[in-house]
Amino acid sequence: MQNIKLTQYSVRLRFEDVEKPIKPEKKRYDEKKYKKRSFMDPDFDSEEEYGREKDPDEESSVLSETSEEGEEGEAEMIEEEDVLDVREDKYRCDQYLVRREATLILLALKFTRRVIIFFNEKVQCARAQTLFSCFKLKAVQCNGNMTQTERVDALEQFQRGEVDYLLCTDLMARGLDIPAVKTVINFSFPTEPKRYLHRIGRTARAGATGVSITLTNEEERKEIKKLTRKMNQNLNSYMVNPKLITTCHNFIVSQVDAILHDIELELLEDHEMEKAYKEAMKAENMWKHRDEIESRPKSEWIMTAKEKSELKIKSKKNLKVMRKDFDENVK
Repeated sequence: MQNIKLTQYSVRLRFEDVEKPIKPEKKRYDEKKYKKRSFMDPDFDSEEEYGREKDPDEESSVLSETSEEGEEGEAEMIEEEDVLDVREDKYRCDQYLVRREATLILLALKFTRRVIIFFNEKVQCARAQTLFSCFKLKAVQCNGNMTQTERVDALEQFQRGEVDYLLCTDLMARGLDIPAVKTVINFSFPTEPKRYLHRIGRTARAGATGVSITLTNEEERKEIKKLTRKMNQNLNSYMVNPKLITTCHNFIVSQVDAILHDIELELLEDHEMEKAYKEAMKAENMWKHRDEIESRPKSEWIMTAKEKSELKIKSKKNLKVMRKDFDENVK
């Protein structure tokens, strides 16, 4: 059934002028640069030598060579380790992601009240909140990396009107009644079509009007058209000025993207530290209360699988008897 109160739009993203991301090349093994190691070396990892069996003479010769080398062998290994290249790959800006973000910012500047923006990934959601703060847009995020208390606080801020944008994943797509949502924006088409229906269902509720906008590339555009045609709903095209998109795109690449990347790394480090702290506290409590934990009786199921099966058969028999008695009483 078509919802006449909901207007659905799709924004077609253009990537013709965007540089394709360069995949880092895999480092190749240089035989001239690295010497062949024996299986006695601690860093031995050669499939060629590890995969075949050695002759006793060859194995004894290798053992004698390593024993005769002694300190000289250790010095050679140190020199080899110094030669290894440990440089990290430089950070490369994802131009396709930035193009989506630039389009999203322009839409956020157009739709400014009671907007929910859905993301497929938690990393994109966290990055978008930092991006919105750079453009002085009041937004809060809500995803699975946050605690229940943090998610409730973020939702309450949005409901009280303290912020205009709620950035979230599919965690908030169903099961919650958020009143007076004016606009729903999909940063990308969801991985499952039914999730799209749950997302756009956050707006145009209880007779109110609403707007849903989805950023799509060519493949996503085909999917959303197929879905709306199947549901007998109309899908309109929403145009954003290409010059403004290019200007915003260049600004993010030159001024903001490096900052966003640094913040992402800091948040990741904080998350890992918090996770390690929880694991350490858990291990400490396990050790501190080990006597009490070991003295607890083993947990047992109330019923085994065999007992459940027998009870099911017995219940069916009792049901048949009850039906038979009921039919006799009616007659």
